[in-house]
Amino acid sequence: MRRVLIAAVLLLVGCQTVGVDSTPSATTAPSLVASATVAESATEESSPAEAAEAVKVGLGELNGEFLGPDDATHAVLLLPGSGPQDKDGSLMSGPKPIRDFAQGLANEGIASLRFDKRTYGAPTLVDLSTFTVEDEYLADADAALTLLAERYPGARLFVVGHSQGAMILPELLSRHPEVAGGVSLSGTPRSLWDVILDQGLEDLRQRGVAGEELKTQEAQLRRTRDEVAAIDSPDDTVPPAYSSSMGAAYVASLNALDPVGVARGLEMPLLFMHGSADRQVSAETDFGAWKAALEGKTGVDFVLLDGLGHFYWPAQGETMMDDLMANMPVSTEAVTTLADWINAH
Repeated sequence: MRRVLIAAVLLLVGCQTVGVDSTPSATTAPSLVASATVAESATEESSPAEAAEAVKVGLGELNGEFLGPDDATHAVLLLPGSGPQDKDGSLMSGPKPIRDFAQGLANEGIASLRFDKRTYGAPTLVDLSTFTVEDEYLADADAALTLLAERYPGARLFVVGHSQGAMILPELLSRHPEVAGGVSLSGTPRSLWDVILDQGLEDLRQRGVAGEELKTQEAQLRRTRDEVAAIDSPDDTVPPAYSSSMGAAYVASLNALDPVGVARGLEMPLLFMHGSADRQVSAETDFGAWKAALEGKTGVDFVLLDGLGHFYWPAQGETMMDDLMANMPVSTEAVTTLADWINAH
């Protein structure tokens, strides 16, 4: 059965359900997937293993894990990026950045819950003809927040979303005014399709495509962007570049999100954190867009971490794939920055 994914080399890991494609073309959606589990992170040994507790989350009874001290005063729901992600955010090259954040936060006295996305843990529930962002993220996150509050009664609750998880963060927070704060890691207020277009154009540049071929492929990328961005109904037709991995219902639900408008209306504190060397979601363009969109709004903090890439380790090589395939843990700086902000709120 085909699993839904969200399109992009961009958002953490993912636009197809199998394989890694480092050379997206003008007619094929970029493809990156996370599913393998290999290397151990540097935070593994220092994490209080006795505080880990398995739990089932949401409609598909998805595998989840509480981690942190029983008496934690702050508890975090961690949401990974695009594609069929497991609870650790495992990358095919080995690292597990979501697990690294959970373990690092536990070492700082902050509890967390992370869980498999439905596309990973319950693929039989995924029907491309009806699947939406509600099914991919929101419904199971609602259930997870209830579990988190029950497991750590009295704790202040936070939601931390990475990449595409950060894109849906405002919508989720709007449904949960009881949450004490939200954190966007490597997010963007722009359309997903605009970010994918930027990635496709950069890929053409890196591959040295030139002349008439460059013009042709650029034009195709832009046509595909315009077509998918215009979808607003489950009855619309999805462009061939995306039709094998997502249906019109999903695309329409994603296009209907209004992250800027919703974020402006939120009353809880917000943190936008980004790596300055992020090659998937641009610090200059996307982090900068959030700063411009929320200028003047109180209770919002912006932190740019020098030299870190999309997964919060030092940027590797020259391309997005170089960072993706690096076998590294999340940096201590990223974990402590996040923990300090949470503890301060």
